[in-house]
Amino acid sequence: MKVYICQVIFSFLAVSVFCEENCNIPESELSKIDHVLRHMEKPIYSEEQFASDNEECTNLLNGIHAQLRRLTQRYKLMNKGYVKVEEYQRMADNYEKQLKTLNDELVELQQHTSEKASATIAKLKEDIKKLDEEVGTLHEKLKGIKQDFEKVKRDLCVTYLNSNQMSKAKAKLKEMASTYLIEIVQQQLNKSNANIMPMLEFSAAIPDLDDMGEAYKEIYKFLEEQKRLEGEDSVLLEATVLKMNASLKEGSNITDERRTQIEGLLKDLATKSTIVFSTWTKELKKINDAVVIKNALDHMFVSQMKVFGALVGDTSDFGSIRNFVKLTIVCNNYYKVAAYKELIDRKIGNALGTIMFDLLTLEVNEMKFDPHVPDEIPKLFEATLSSLPNSLTELRTCLGKVQIYNKKTNKCVVATGNDFDVHKDKLGDFYRVVVADYGCTSFRLEASGDKASVRIVTPSGNPMSNVNLHLEGNSLHNYVATPKSNKPDRTPSSSDEWILDANYNNDTIKIESQFSDYKTKKTEVDHLLVRDINHLPHVLVARYGFMGLKNSDAKDTIEWNLKCGS
Repeated sequence: MKVYICQVIFSFLAVSVFCEENCNIPESELSKIDHVLRHMEKPIYSEEQFASDNEECTNLLNGIHAQLRRLTQRYKLMNKGYVKVEEYQRMADNYEKQLKTLNDELVELQQHTSEKASATIAKLKEDIKKLDEEVGTLHEKLKGIKQDFEKVKRDLCVTYLNSNQMSKAKAKLKEMASTYLIEIVQQQLNKSNANIMPMLEFSAAIPDLDDMGEAYKEIYKFLEEQKRLEGEDSVLLEATVLKMNASLKEGSNITDERRTQIEGLLKDLATKSTIVFSTWTKELKKINDAVVIKNALDHMFVSQMKVFGALVGDTSDFGSIRNFVKLTIVCNNYYKVAAYKELIDRKIGNALGTIMFDLLTLEVNEMKFDPHVPDEIPKLFEATLSSLPNSLTELRTCLGKVQIYNKKTNKCVVATGNDFDVHKDKLGDFYRVVVADYGCTSFRLEASGDKASVRIVTPSGNPMSNVNLHLEGNSLHNYVATPKSNKPDRTPSSSDEWILDANYNNDTIKIESQFSDYKTKKTEVDHLLVRDINHLPHVLVARYGFMGLKNSDAKDTIEWNLKCGS
């Protein structure tokens, strides 16, 4: 049976609207309203849309559905045991207003319906009256056996938390009502106020999204009271809330009010985190707070990595960027690709080789199942990898066999396996490395132990090394050699860690060393180059950073081409 409406007044718009044609509304719509009023404890999260040929009637029915959605969500929040008295009073007042609005709309609808439909609407009004009478009791806590049982579950959950059994505590969350939830969060924060990570992990496991949002709100309040919103804690809280927010979809089981609160919280935290990132960027030059920054990197969300990476890249300071990369490559968080993308976009050449080696270790399949942004991360990974210069990406398939050519001389590097003709007493533990027109050595490129540099290793397993010994009569250049054996007491000291500084302009690479045994400035880099010794072109290192390179008579040989060998 259908209800015919000739004229309706939109009370929720506070204006009169007149129908120019009849509107057919199925009785099923009234049944839906009746069902919702009988089950207010079941919140509605998605919008219920009614469609008809009459726009005014369509808007009226959709307005009623929207009111019902807001009422059920309000009912849910009011029934939470952790709601404060003042907040409850505000909710109750708002709830009563919404009930009145819905009642007025139904009265208006009743005036323009058939007798049978009018009787149905009258019954709906009775349901509203009952709900109105129950408003004052919604905030009461559970009584009797049910309340005692909830306390037992609460105490068991707290016991697990106190004994560092987080997995069991999170499992118990699924059995608990929200009554004591915020109480647990508050107690644990006050107990271990030096570390909020356990409560962030605990809160992220809360099954009800409104309760989860309330827990984050409580953690923010705690940090604010402790004056700890200007450091690492704000970054960690923002990361956790960002992950929650990224997981929310249209129709997720969360009330509109809580969504709005989450958005406001994130806006505030974003401002604070950016300030923290700026401070850390300055500190990276001396890396005083490495542990704090490393811990934060392990938990940051993709958008935070992007902001932090951009700030570091904009400094153009070698020390800051180098230390940032050193921390990022060892963090167990693939969202770091967003930071890498920022450095690559800024063409920070000395970071690119290290970044490529780290990218190649990441599991792309794992990214496809990311719980928060599964569509975004794999695409970002591919975009980041493809943004690297050709001089690096062309090596991806042949890292086990790479030949190194000097761009200036067009000769290739040869690890000879021959003794030095000079300094025989001091270089007895090393073989010389030269450049030649033939006999090119196919090196294996691999990440160093700390992943911050690259090792250039011969087929026999000996790494090309910067030796702490300068040429006779020339203190501006070090010898480069391969060790005969891996003796711990080998002299002089040496370093087999290199930085691949890639160039976008001509696909060349500068091979640099941060070996510091002979330097006072630890952040300086020395360049691999070619220079004759007794009329034989040797591979050497220009000492003392850019100042030493400037004074070198071989400074025009620092560019190299790395090619796949046979």
